[in-house]
Amino acid sequence: MIQIPKPILVSADETSLVLRIEFANDPPKSTTVKLQYKEPKEPWELAKEVTVKKPLRDIINLKPGTPYFVRISLETKDGTEFGEEGVFDTAPVGCAPKRKNNCIIA
Repeated sequence: MIQIPKPILVSADETSLVLRIEFANDPPKSTTVKLQYKEPKEPWELAKEVTVKKPLRDIINLKPGTPYFVRISLETKDGTEFGEEGVFDTAPVGCAPKRKNNCIIA
């Protein structure tokens, strides 16, 4: 059985989160790794998900100033297992650094 890690927040802005997924041991090639996310009042059954193929994964088109519950799921031929939840907030409007000509202006 593979230990499923908790996602680690790398960065957040108004509409996105960048998360790191670090497995102690790589899952088998036949396993699909997904990152599921939802707002606090939504049930996990309605969570959105993105497939994870690299250690860093971004989630985009989120609402500013909103907490998101995030967990990793592993799908195998035997079923789906879920990791521990993390809660991460997007930045409120006007609080994140702005980009101008590919430079961050703080």
